[in-house]
Amino acid sequence: MNKSFFILCTLVTLALGVGFWLHQEPVDEPTNSELVFENFRDTLDTLKSIEITNSQGGLLNAESVDGVWLASIQAGLPKYPVSKKHLSELLQAITQVRYLEAKTRKPQKFSELGLQALYAEDSIATLITFSTGKASQSILVGKTAQSGQGSFIRKPSETQSWLVDRNISVPVDKYSWLQQPILPFQPEKIVSVSRLDQAPWTITRDVQSSSLTLDNMPLGSKLKYEAVLSSVTTALTDLKFERLLMKDYELTRSLEILTVLELHLTDGMFFTLNLGKKGDDNIVYFSNFDGVPYWGAWAYQVSNFTAQQLIKSLSDFLEDKSSNQSEVDTSVEQYSIDEGESPQ
Repeated sequence: MNKSFFILCTLVTLALGVGFWLHQEPVDEPTNSELVFENFRDTLDTLKSIEITNSQGGLLNAESVDGVWLASIQAGLPKYPVSKKHLSELLQAITQVRYLEAKTRKPQKFSELGLQALYAEDSIATLITFSTGKASQSILVGKTAQSGQGSFIRKPSETQSWLVDRNISVPVDKYSWLQQPILPFQPEKIVSVSRLDQAPWTITRDVQSSSLTLDNMPLGSKLKYEAVLSSVTTALTDLKFERLLMKDYELTRSLEILTVLELHLTDGMFFTLNLGKKGDDNIVYFSNFDGVPYWGAWAYQVSNFTAQQLIKSLSDFLEDKSSNQSEVDTSVEQYSIDEGESPQ
C-alpha cells in the first residue's frame, strides 16, 4: 500500500513538473556581445531624420540640414536647432547598446516593461525611428530596470523584448531637447546693454580690457559688489526658455511690458529684448534685429526666476548708502557709550 502510494505521488509530481515546464515561456538565450543595431555606426554620416514619439504625440521630429539638426515645432513656422548634447548622447547610446537579457515575448506582459505599442491604452513606451532616406531602423524604449542600470527595449517588428546594458534617455516633451540657452553667444560679445523703459541705465564694455562700467553713475556712489554688472550680461546669455510660442502681433500687443533692453554686440549687430507678462506667464521676444536669426522668429515663455534676473533698476547695481550710514552711526554710538562709562 505504501509502495503504491509512493509511486502515485511520484507520478503526480512528474506530471505537475511537465505541465509547469510546458507552460513556461520560451526565451532565447541572451547574447551579451551582440549589438542591438550592428551596422548603426556605419549609417551615422548618412542619417537624414530622427523621429521620437509616444502615445501623446511627437516629442522630436528632426532633420539634418547642411550638417545641422533642426526640429520641426509647428507646421508653417521656422525649424529650431536641436541640443547637440542630447542628440550626441542618444546616438552614442544607440551605437553602443548591447543585449543583456532576453525578456518576455507575450504582448500581454509588455505593459510590465513599458513596451506596449503606442496605440495601446496607458502605453508609456517611446518609439525612436532613425532614417537615412533610403532605409530606417526603429526601437521601442520602455522602463528603466529596477536596478537603475539598463532599459527595456523591443523592436516594433518583433515580439521578443530585452533588457539592454544602457539607459536610453528620451525627451520628456517637445521642448526639452531643443538648443539652450536662447542666444548663441558668450557674455564677452555684448558691448553694451541699455534699459530703455522706465528707470533707464546703460552698462558698457571696454573692448580692450573687457571690463564693464555703469554709465552716468551718481556721484559718490559705489557698485554693490564687483560682479554686479557682469551678472546682467551672464543672465542674458544664459537665458533659457520653458516653451516656444508663435511670435505674432496678437501676442506681442497683449503683453504687459515689464522691461525693454537694447543689446549691442562686438560684430555691430544690435537688437531689443522685450519682457512682458500675459496672465501668469512671462514672455520674452526679440525685435529690431538685422537679418533673420532663428532665435528672433519665436517668443519664449520663461520662468519667474529668469524674468526677475532681467528686471533691474539702477538701485540694484548700487551700494545702499542708508545701510552703510546706519552701520557707521551705530558704530559711533557704541564707541561713545564705551568711552563714557566709568570704571566701577
